[in-house]
Amino acid sequence: MQQALQIQTKVDQALVDAVPALTPLLGHRVQMIALDLENSEGTRPASRVDALDWPLTDAERAVWDELPSFRAEHPVRLSSLDEPT
Repeated sequence: MQQALQIQTKVDQALVDAVPALTPLLGHRVQMIALDLENSEGTRPASRVDALDWPLTDAERAVWDELPSFRAEHPVRLSSLDEPT
């Protein structure tokens, strides 16, 4: 069973000192949710999750398999918004 803690607070300097990533929110009221990932079934801590390890469905795998040929047929064209197309 996953344990969670939810709080509403104002981000002050002490909180920013403890969690520097909150610096842009200094002075703002926020709602924070903390999940215990270490003791949760079927989850890993976010710092250890690698997006390249995520399982893909057959449909998702097909999209990635077809991407190189699609890009060859439909190259990306980048141009200035000021120039007529």
